[in-house]
Amino acid sequence: MRKQQLALSTKDFKARGYKVKRCEDCLIPEKKCICAQRPSITSDSAFCMVMYKK
Repeated sequence: MRKQQLALSTKDFKARGYKVKRCEDCLIPEKKCICAQRPSITSDSAFCMVMYKK
């Protein structure tokens, strides 16, 4: 979903920290990425994310 929104954007993202190389999954700087330590959990829970443009 994030990649789709970035593709639709018309301006470059130039906020504080935009030069930092980030992990594609957790968006934390690559040097401090937590994806390898993230536990895998099975659950019967579900959720629905709703997005809208103003």
